[in-house]
Amino acid sequence: MVIDLFAKVKKLWRRRKAISPVIATILLIALTVTAAAIVYFVVVPLLRGKGELVIFGYELEDTDATYYADKITTDIQNIGTAEVTISSVSITKDGEAISWALAEETYVIGSSERRDIVFEAASAADELGSGELIYVTLAYDNGKEISFEFKVPGKFSRFVLLYEEDFESGLPSGWTHTLFYIHGGGYHNLSDWVLAEESGNHYWHCTSNDCQFIILEDPLRNFASVNISYDLRTNDDDANGIIFRYDDSGEYAKFYIVWYTRDHPSPRNGPFTGETDYFDWATASDQIQPDKITVHYVEEDADGWNWYKIAEVDWNRVNNRWYSWRVIADGANMGLYIDNSDTPTLEWTDGRISTGYVGLISFANANSHYDNIYAWVTES
Repeated sequence: MVIDLFAKVKKLWRRRKAISPVIATILLIALTVTAAAIVYFVVVPLLRGKGELVIFGYELEDTDATYYADKITTDIQNIGTAEVTISSVSITKDGEAISWALAEETYVIGSSERRDIVFEAASAADELGSGELIYVTLAYDNGKEISFEFKVPGKFSRFVLLYEEDFESGLPSGWTHTLFYIHGGGYHNLSDWVLAEESGNHYWHCTSNDCQFIILEDPLRNFASVNISYDLRTNDDDANGIIFRYDDSGEYAKFYIVWYTRDHPSPRNGPFTGETDYFDWATASDQIQPDKITVHYVEEDADGWNWYKIAEVDWNRVNNRWYSWRVIADGANMGLYIDNSDTPTLEWTDGRISTGYVGLISFANANSHYDNIYAWVTES
């Protein structure tokens, strides 16, 4: 039986046939096409390199004299190894899509090339106004995108601008430093405030715990009814905020302050012994509380500074995030608006000071940042 099985296998082996020349040709063509596809779609792109865009800055313009920005010029460089084609732009304003378009049909940027990319508003309704949060996305090379975000500066408003400072031209002038108590020792003055930069944007940075109060003490900027807008940020638990109607025309100074803290100088931590005269709260209930935006009327006397709480509201500050705080003072009626909201976060009435300078506070806070300081006529 074994011999018989062996004979059958031998017979089958003799009957084997080679692959048909036609089939062999088809298989060879298929293998060649597959190999070519792999080379084209995988190897060639690797050899070609790719483009990569970096944004160095942007500029807003009002070209039609409507007070609002209708043109953005963006400074972009291609740091990649291949040419890039920018094909479209999309923009949202306070989260809502608006209509803008590239000034040219497409923009081609060669490897290592740096050039301006211009885009324009489609209509007056799409133009950008003071305080609005803008998010820009540029599309390029089949699905790639690059984006940036900004708040529209105060000068793009129909109201009369009285003061503006965005720190893009260097350190500001006209500000004075008020130091009440030294936490860390040494000598402190306005030099504790330095110019800092992040992604092409410049801002004012407090570098010590003794920055404290600084005032724009300029006779030309002694404001009465005024809107004051600041962008502010901190990476600290201590106090920062806005001072306005700082009046030192009498024997002693007085001012209003809108501020927030989680720590100093709240009851949670202090005040230190050396701060006793500085924070002479009129009553225990006048002391600033943690996690509340508080408005104080402050007046100096021979014994120090007296603090009178006017209003407060619960709030939560997220560290290392920029906020836009805007105080509208119209006579004795005042309010605080945050992040371009139409609804005030806090409102109050007080007529003890009618005019004065603007300022800001960074108390025991070596990580306060300020930007885009604007003052303009109250919109009443």
